[in-house]
Amino acid sequence: MHLISLMQQILNMSYTGSIVILAVLFVRLLLKKAPKIYSYLLWGIVLFRLLCPISVTSSFSLFGLAGRELSDIRITESTDWPTDANITPVQETSFFHEKPDNTDAAVTESKTANIQMEPVIWMTAAGFWLLGICFFCGYGAYSFWKAKKMLHGAKQTDDHVYEIYRDVSPFVIGVFRPKICLPAGLDRQEREYILLHEKTHIRRGDFLVKLIAFFALSLHWFNPLVWIAFYLIEKDMELSCDEAVMRRMQGDIRTAYAQSLVKLSAVQKRAVGAPLAFGVGGIKERIKNVMRYKKPKLYAAVLAVFVIAVCCIALGSNPKEIKTSPLTGLTHQTDPKQYTGSDSFIEKKAGKKVIVKDLSKTKETLTIWARAFCSRDGNTIAAMSQKEVQESLTARGLLDMAGNNFSFGMSSPWMRSENDYQIVSYDEKEAVILYYAWTSDPHVTVWYETLSYHRENDVYCVDFETLTYLDSICTGEELLKACPLGLPDTRMDYVFNGAGESLNKNALLSSSNLYRGLFEPDTAASMLLNLLNNPNKVEVTAGPANEDGSVPVQVRFAEDGSVFIVTMIRPYPDGIWLPQSFRQYENANAVKNGTS
Repeated sequence: MHLISLMQQILNMSYTGSIVILAVLFVRLLLKKAPKIYSYLLWGIVLFRLLCPISVTSSFSLFGLAGRELSDIRITESTDWPTDANITPVQETSFFHEKPDNTDAAVTESKTANIQMEPVIWMTAAGFWLLGICFFCGYGAYSFWKAKKMLHGAKQTDDHVYEIYRDVSPFVIGVFRPKICLPAGLDRQEREYILLHEKTHIRRGDFLVKLIAFFALSLHWFNPLVWIAFYLIEKDMELSCDEAVMRRMQGDIRTAYAQSLVKLSAVQKRAVGAPLAFGVGGIKERIKNVMRYKKPKLYAAVLAVFVIAVCCIALGSNPKEIKTSPLTGLTHQTDPKQYTGSDSFIEKKAGKKVIVKDLSKTKETLTIWARAFCSRDGNTIAAMSQKEVQESLTARGLLDMAGNNFSFGMSSPWMRSENDYQIVSYDEKEAVILYYAWTSDPHVTVWYETLSYHRENDVYCVDFETLTYLDSICTGEELLKACPLGLPDTRMDYVFNGAGESLNKNALLSSSNLYRGLFEPDTAASMLLNLLNNPNKVEVTAGPANEDGSVPVQVRFAEDGSVFIVTMIRPYPDGIWLPQSFRQYENANAVKNGTS
């Protein structure tokens, strides 16, 4: 499933990158008469969006001005593998994947079939995507090898300059020690121009840009807009390099330089399209650009730089509204009071908003939202949401219009009651809510929801909502998000929530391998705390038992280097182990002498 998650991340980046590519194409038209270096610089924003999964936030982001949130592609109900709903919990049930509850009227038979097929489709698509990446990497390696093979028998005439005795256009090849390859027989003037052109490539680091662009193409090979961007990056790279040569030479060399390009085009034979080499390509357009080149005026250069700066901010940043609300900096609620009022407090309006007549506090409104979320009240969720939020929930398979009513949620896992939530933090604009989703094992996973909203008089409306499933925790930050108040006396405390005894009974009666891990303190800690099952990223080690029979289990997260000690207890004779508490430590040698 990690391959699928990676592909989903790439799809999100490809979607965002596509928007930026279209915007760059438009701005590129506006800069048609400007020096090509400015068009070339714009592609840096595209590469940033295609390759970097995170970004800074800005009030001037294009995505915020457009009133749209960034895409959020995920597998709908990826943790649900439906089978016969009549199987009892003590039979062959999946510890992490609950069976569907057919009593939920919101889940139809056709929807269940789609959920069953979706993981298969995603796995197939991810497989094809990975094969495409392997093909491109193989092609790049082969092309580089074949281009480098041309250097066999070449004569070195200068530092990193080689002459090849065959009909081939000049090109630069290499990454760490780039080499300039020239066809033999060039006259002095041609050689001077071409050497300056290729040395300009090296000085600007174009060989690294080409490598990065090819890597982006390899990851997003399925996106036609990325192919267009790759072609135009090469084109603007060459045109801007020609202009750089003419700026450095004394006098007007346009005619002589263009004649050199014409002569070279007669013998042009590119190094098998090597993605890590670049050479003469696009001779006709380069000649046209050379002949109409004029040194830019100062005011035009300043204006172009201003346009580039605006594009960097607008296209390279995310709107502030989409950032995840941190746990710090907001009003922390350690004992949220549950709202028990009646539905008479809510009056639905035509604009899909909610007027809270008697509730003046933000917390009380958040309680309405959380209770509606837990109880699958789609009408209240839709009524409190902006249209964009409704569309996002629908795209993720959570909200569905059925007749004149909205259905909400999925079959399983889900909250057992309308109080299976906790308002962790909130202020006037943002909030963090935890939901505790159950399977019939019984097993609890945590969903981390961030909300952004605004209030006009007594009208509250949710402007942005995102939900993170903390079912494969791989960092200390994620563990603290899932258990912000620790474990004792919380819904993640299996003794306190009453699920430990049922889980122990099912484990003793079941022959499933998935339950066997609960009889060892380290694997039980990993399963019940929903840690990622990857020893390279999450290292779980049990220490010697304490005097009271508890066992300290060290959890080390490789990604952020954080270390936790989880105290595991065995409250039932010869039964399963349950996590009782955990503490964070500053070093990897936290387990000492069997104490925590």
